[in-house]
Formats: sequence, structure tokens, C-alpha cells
Amino acid sequence: MKLFYRKIIITIAALCSILFFSITYSKDKDTSEKPELKFRNDGTFKIIQFADIQDGADIDKRTIALMERILDYEKPDLVVLTGDNIDGSCKSESDVRKAIDNIAKPMETRHIPWAVVFGNHDTDHGKMSKKEMMKVYMSYPYNISQEGLSNSDRVGNYNLLIKASKGSAPAFNIYMLDSGGYLSDTKEYDWIKPNQIA
Repeated sequence: MKLFYRKIIITIAALCSILFFSITYSKDKDTSEKPELKFRNDGTFKIIQFADIQDGADIDKRTIALMERILDYEKPDLVVLTGDNIDGSCKSESDVRKAIDNIAKPMETRHIPWAVVFGNHDTDHGKMSKKEMMKVYMSYPYNISQEGLSNSDRVGNYNLLIKASKGSAPAFNIYMLDSGGYLSDTKEYDWIKPNQIA
């Protein structure tokens, strides 16, 4: 009888140690790994571009509905937001975060990788810097943006590699460049600079 209880105690101890290891391993495991970009087996790769969404914390529901319809119909491998993603209507940092969350949801709920660059209106609100906003964008699980090279007022100069459908060799490169805001001495829009390209 003692042998029977001893076996039960050993079994319970073993199960507890396995459970403890599993909990510890899952807690310490890096879950921030971002999705990789890869050509499909048929050699295709579909990119959807959304430009000039220019909305705030109270986004027009038609904007989101259109984004969702396009994503559901096209089923892209990557979505790129190419500047002027939000506008100057945000009155606080929480408004900026809500505006970003509005435009992130269509991709996040569909588990589609997405990336952003900044345009001339993204900082019109004056409530967050580009670096701060980029950190917010990058905090989403399916966002693959990078802070990249930062110079003067430019943030988010980076590239995205798309792997070949067979193997892991890069097959395509997408360059993402911040086009700036306004020229300091005029109200004219700025442009991509040679040092960003270099």
C-alpha cells in the first residue's frame, strides 16, 4: 500500500514540475515576433496601399467600412499606409492613440501584416512626435514598421524584405521613406532628402 501512495506522490510531483516548466517557458518566451513576408506558392504577393486616410479619433465609419471591404475582397499579403494616416483634429495624446487604433483594427482583426510611413500631415496635431507615434504603431502584433534611420524630423526610413516562395532568400525589397512635413521657411510641403535615399 505504501508503494502505491509513493507512486501517486511521485506522479503528482512530476506533473507539477511539468506544469511549472510549461508556465515558466510560456511566460519567458518572446511573443513579440512579427510576421514574415513571403511570396505565395504561386509566386504572387499582393500589396494594398491606403493613402491619405487623414482622420482623427472620431473616424468616419465609412472609411473603416471601405478598408474592410477592400481587405476582405483582395485578401492581401501586406497593407501599406503611405502617409497622412491621421490628421490635425486630435486634441490630446489619447486622441492620437485612438486615431491610430481606428486605422489599425481592419488589419489587426484579419491578421494581415501592415506597415506605415509618415506624410506631411501626420504631426499636424502636435500632441505626439513621430518617434512616439511610431512606437504606438509598432506595438500592434501585425505591424511590421520600424523606426529605422532617424534624421532631423524624419522617422521611419526602413526597408521590408519579402522572401521567395521557396526557401528563405529575399526576393523583393520595399523601401519606406518619410516624406517630411513642411519646409521651415515657407508653408510649402517638404520632400524626401538625398541622405534618406543614401
